[in-house]
This record gives sequence, structure tokens and C-alpha cells, in this order.
Amino acid sequence: MRIEVCAVLLTVALASLNAGNAEAQTAAASVYVDSTAEDLVGSRLSYQVEQELNRSSTLTRSYGYDDAALVVHFVTIAPNYDVGNITYYSLVVNFQIDGLEFYGTSYAGFCGADILPDCARDIVSRVDGVRISILEALSDEGF
Repeated sequence: MRIEVCAVLLTVALASLNAGNAEAQTAAASVYVDSTAEDLVGSRLSYQVEQELNRSSTLTRSYGYDDAALVVHFVTIAPNYDVGNITYYSLVVNFQIDGLEFYGTSYAGFCGADILPDCARDIVSRVDGVRISILEALSDEGF
């Protein structure tokens, strides 16, 4: 029963990820970034993540929560030391079906002000990993 429920959820997720035809593997999945970044480096990192999504060929930035297939909850905090040079971040990537979110992955890390573009590319790569995992799981199940 659990496998059948998962298969149904993944089928619906695939539809949400613009899949369902031969172009599914190259279709860009929409991503909404729900960011809470009150420190300077964190807000700059959040901006870089959004810019990296704009440059992506497999993901596209969504400006509305309801329009997104993937939702990234992104939180940053500045340490008590080295303020303005580093941020710690946590993110959760979920896929969304009819307004319900399902866990994809989570990750925590830190980023220095001098390597923000590199950190943003890593974060977007992890988001794309969720898209790829969903497509692979559906492919393996014969959907």
C-alpha cells in the first residue's frame, strides 16, 4: 500500500515538474525561494541563489508559491564573530502537489562573502538534485 501511495504521489509530482512527455528530462521545474535572511551576507547569498535559478536551464525561478513545483525554505544567520564576512544557512527543498509540500532534502552549510556565487551554484545544484531524483524514481517505477 505504501509503495502504491508513493507511486501516485511521484506521478503527480512528475506532472508538477512539467513532465509527462519526451521533453520531461529537459523541462525546467519552477522553484519558489522562501527566504529569511536578515544578515547582510545571508541576504546577498539569497539574491545569488535567485540569480542562479534565473540562469539555470533545468530550473526556473517562480515568483509565486502556488506556481512552484519545488519550494526552497532558506534561512541564514550571522555568527557572533566575523559579522559581515560569513553566514550560516539551512535549507529544506520540498516538492509541492496541490498546495501540499513533501520533503525532498535538507542541507546546512556556511558561506563566506568572497565566495557567494560558488555557494549559490552549490545550493541550486542540490535543488536540481531533488528534481532529478523525482524523475529517476518515476522512471524506475515505469511511469
